[in-house]
Amino acid sequence: MLHPMFVGESERMDEYATIVTITLMILFRNLAIIFGGPYQYSVPDYFPPTDLGPLPISGNRFMALIGTALILGILYYVMKKTWPGRALLGMSQNRIGIQTAGINVRRLDEIAFGIGVGLAAAAGALLAPVFLVWAESGSVPTMKGFEIVVIGGLGSIPGSIIAALLLGLIESLGSVYISSEYRDLFGFVFLILILIFRPNGLFGDRERLA
Repeated sequence: MLHPMFVGESERMDEYATIVTITLMILFRNLAIIFGGPYQYSVPDYFPPTDLGPLPISGNRFMALIGTALILGILYYVMKKTWPGRALLGMSQNRIGIQTAGINVRRLDEIAFGIGVGLAAAAGALLAPVFLVWAESGSVPTMKGFEIVVIGGLGSIPGSIIAALLLGLIESLGSVYISSEYRDLFGFVFLILILIFRPNGLFGDRERLA
């Protein structure tokens, strides 16, 4: 299923990759339910509760914050300061142009896929003690991640960070001043407004060639 994405056998690789990814996600989710059952599991705490200045904070959430900041810092450095990262950025802007420079785009596809899988695994490990673990536990983070990427702009790490902060702020304020029942709705409304007024996201490129 993944092979056509890397060898150019598919005419519309982006759409094909999206469909394959969603298909595999549904497949593995149902396999997890079959073999693990529809049960929720709790993961032991990584760190005891602590104080962040005057504010008390869950130790697990604090570790998730530190881990996320560390991972984002490493990712930003790799993408901006190393040859593979710059090659990936170049491929995202002009796939044909980078091929003419003699760069193996199939190898870059494999690297990008590996980075994505690694980031997803790290996110799951950081969030496991915060939420109960079961087959459907990744649905909400996946939805939030999609909103953040679209709002911030595809390919922009700073944009994703700012979009995550804005999304969390809007959902929190909406829950306090309107109703917590519509918490997820506030995020979708914000996403729709961004798509209307800035279709490429807050920090996305106006034109992306691939």
